[in-house]
Amino acid sequence: MCVVVAGPAWANVNFISMSAPANVAAPLSGFSISYKLGGSNLLATAQVRFYLSETPTGSTGVWPLFSTQVLLGRTAGGLYIPSPETRTAYVSRFSMEPNAVAFLESIAADCVSRNMYLLGRVDFEAFQSRTMVVGLNELPDFSFTAGSLTPGTIQPGGSTNLTFDVHTRCPAATTSTVGLYLMDANYQVLSVIGGVGIPSGGGTSRFPPTAISFSASIPPGSYYVALFADANEVIYESNENNNVGVIPLQITSALAATEAAPQELVPDVTLPSEVAGGARNPPPGDYVQRLAPQEALSVETH
Repeated sequence: MCVVVAGPAWANVNFISMSAPANVAAPLSGFSISYKLGGSNLLATAQVRFYLSETPTGSTGVWPLFSTQVLLGRTAGGLYIPSPETRTAYVSRFSMEPNAVAFLESIAADCVSRNMYLLGRVDFEAFQSRTMVVGLNELPDFSFTAGSLTPGTIQPGGSTNLTFDVHTRCPAATTSTVGLYLMDANYQVLSVIGGVGIPSGGGTSRFPPTAISFSASIPPGSYYVALFADANEVIYESNENNNVGVIPLQITSALAATEAAPQELVPDVTLPSEVAGGARNPPPGDYVQRLAPQEALSVETH
């Protein structure tokens, strides 16, 4: 994207040309602006500034991106003129003012590109503007960021409190469900525990500590409480391979006092395809008490 800006030689210092990428998917990671200066000045320096704006004139929504002082050379007529070479301004989060960084972070969080204007200005001359598409249109993506069973070791017939956080990067247009299952040590599904409704939008949904009770007939051994994000497969995601987390659970007939510590969630677990497919709708087992609907839908969104 390059536009030549013509002007008389006696004019104040201004842009002869200014160019930048037409699409900047990740502006906080950095991009370059190339420009040439022309005209003349009574002072030996000129201040070059670049902005992002909602309008081509900077009338509303202006965020400072970069500022630099340019030294000018003196002519025989006593005026100062810029050298004719092409200059480069590298714009990144480190050159921006905090409000510009916050604005671009909000665009990234929305996961929707915005049509904006890149503005350039020398001293207090009129703005030069170029259209620029900022950000990237992205699909939602679910991942588990925390979770635990407290205690992590129980006796047959005992109960433990489950809690977890699921993060939705890029807003989802509709609600979804986290499926909860009891698995054996080989990731075979034994029982359905319940489903947790996750609201639409983005951010982190927190399932508060909720008791899960187990049958007295469950054999001692190693188990997992498995969590499947978007278990009902209603959301098309950018990454479908990070939707499973598991929390180890030990069942023992002789519980020691030292075994009351919690077990933490292991995120991004890859299951065999036949296990992952079968877990979407397994038959209810008799080892665990299924969560009541009002418990399963109790989430806090942050």
